Amino acid sequence: MNRFVMCLDGLSGTGKTVLSKKLVKKIDAEVVSLGALFRAIAYYMELNKIADPKAVVGKINKDKLAWSVIEGMLESHVIQNEKYARGAVRLFSVPEVSSWGIEFLRLQPYRLGNKPMIFEGRGKGQLFPFAPLKIWLDAHDGVRFARKHGDAVKLGTGVAFSDTVKSLVMREEFEKRDPVVPALPSSDAIRIDTTNMSEDAVCEKVLRIYNDTTKLR
Repeated sequence: MNRFVMCLDGLSGTGKTVLSKKLVKKIDAEVVSLGALFRAIAYYMELNKIADPKAVVGKINKDKLAWSVIEGMLESHVIQNEKYARGAVRLFSVPEVSSWGIEFLRLQPYRLGNKPMIFEGRGKGQLFPFAPLKIWLDAHDGVRFARKHGDAVKLGTGVAFSDTVKSLVMREEFEKRDPVVPALPSSDAIRIDTTNMSEDAVCEKVLRIYNDTTKLR
């Protein structure tokens, strides 16, 4: 394996997705997000009226067209809808599906290529103990909830702020208790509080840390 691996973790609304998109342009990196993958799978299941999570994994493994549809949705704003986030949590609660997803992640650094890889999620630093750089983004709960509700408003979902908060709290309680990849920072993660920082300021800080880390390699 010759790729530089950065784990970019944090709870919803801390700025992971925006930061990863900025970093892709700054350091010519690839982003891998298990959350986005599972949200896209939840979308695919709804689109094709598939109820059994195990069945959809089998279909993905055998059907290149199914995978191409899911892959094509990874950057879509459609899967940012909270219902697909809840669908992703349900998928991850199925042991066979979560095992498949984790194995998929662990194989990514060994793919051909030399671009840095950013693993975006809520606890990926625990999956990659060898990763030279692990970032955990924090933010005050009120700020996180407001950011996520703002995203929902942009999507035109019409969801109430109280419903956004309730959904996030329930989902995050489940994620923190996940026995395989709990939504918690790894012990060696660098923690950055984004509460009062602009998106550009967060990016600049992470870039400095990235540059300092790569100089040591």
